[in-house]
Amino acid sequence: MRRTNTSTCIVVLSLALACGDGDGSPLAPTARTTQTGQPDGPPDPLAGRAKAEVCADPSLALIQWDFDQLQQGFHDLCCGNDGLPAESMECTLDWPFSDIPPCTAWAHMRNSIYARYGYPFTSGTWANEFEKTSWYVRRDDFKPDWMSPHAARNIARLQQNEADRVACSR
Repeated sequence: MRRTNTSTCIVVLSLALACGDGDGSPLAPTARTTQTGQPDGPPDPLAGRAKAEVCADPSLALIQWDFDQLQQGFHDLCCGNDGLPAESMECTLDWPFSDIPPCTAWAHMRNSIYARYGYPFTSGTWANEFEKTSWYVRRDDFKPDWMSPHAARNIARLQQNEADRVACSR
């Protein structure tokens, strides 16, 4: 009888350790790393994210869809069903801005896309901003070809919007 209890305890303990961190939440998958400590392989900023989470963050939305798709059809893409609540502020206002933003907003959106892929910023401004977030992981091995086709097109679009000062104020 004692042997069964010990075996049962070992199994239960093993399952508890494998299934969570003690507070009921599952353990995050561990990323493989290289000898330099960098994660192995390109990041996928959309992996494991629900549609509502992607829609709530412009940088993630710009990795998932083209800028024009979002600007013309954000409500259809993101609101209701498994997306954002239809009555949420994001779903009732224009995308990406409901007012005239400063022209730096285009640079912020562009650099947010880069940050999601771990771009190693050298500018103190962007490095400081993204290092304050919980999700930014600097990748010294960053490669532009890691980006989704939407992200690459959107970066070019946002860069052009900034250069042309499209719908923004100084």
